[in-house]
Amino acid sequence: MIGCNFPKTLLYWTKQTKTLRMPYAPIHSASEYPARSHPPSPVKGWPLTGAGPGIGIVAEPRGKITLEIHPQKKDWLRLHLPYALVPSYLEAVKNIHGRRWDAENKVWELPYTKLTLRFVEQYLKEVAEIAFTPAQDIPETMPVGGSKAALRYAQPREVIPARYEQAVTALEQVLMLKRYSFRTIKTYKYSFRQFIRYYDDIKPSQINRRQIDDYVAGLIRERHISESYQDQILSAIKLFYTEVVDQAQKVERLLRPGVRTKYRRY
Repeated sequence: MIGCNFPKTLLYWTKQTKTLRMPYAPIHSASEYPARSHPPSPVKGWPLTGAGPGIGIVAEPRGKITLEIHPQKKDWLRLHLPYALVPSYLEAVKNIHGRRWDAENKVWELPYTKLTLRFVEQYLKEVAEIAFTPAQDIPETMPVGGSKAALRYAQPREVIPARYEQAVTALEQVLMLKRYSFRTIKTYKYSFRQFIRYYDDIKPSQINRRQIDDYVAGLIRERHISESYQDQILSAIKLFYTEVVDQAQKVERLLRPGVRTKYRRY
């Protein structure tokens, strides 16, 4: 028999592994965790005073996100996000490519890819605990709608760095500190990298306003970019000059797509 004084709102039953999960560290009140519904439990009566035959109790660390290989699916990982970390890290987990929620076992399932592991290393490093040694032959990404064979041998898309790639790195750090989503960071980095590669022989801090306008006008004229893509490019450029090199005056009143003014005929 295992004694337990935790409130029932802090415990939940994992059907697949037949375990009751609870916070690892002692707590003083149930208010430290969000309330949750009463889990399906084989134990009669609350508060819990013991566990029946074949039932285990697992203490989960409050300050760690655990990542493990899925016991039933070799091409997938399982990520457990403790309730105490939900407010700070749920949005980051939702930005992992291909992630899906396993409602029955209360865990996130993630593709077992290099892209997933890089994301965890970059954005969850301080709180993630990886309970395995990654294999060397895992794929780079998980193709949408791809077969298991395609997943296994997927190749990464080549990224051609700019001459002043450190400017892209500096922009990425600002985006991370401002808690932009993973997708937005990836998009802004790509847009800004294409911009400074266009002026590859000029330091980004020395590109002037006229050159910024000429670049965007050229994309509209030659590639027929959409208004939303134009706005995205300008947002990435503006963030770099205002937050990274402190040249806000260079990007004041950038010409953005917007509602066209209707003129009255006289």
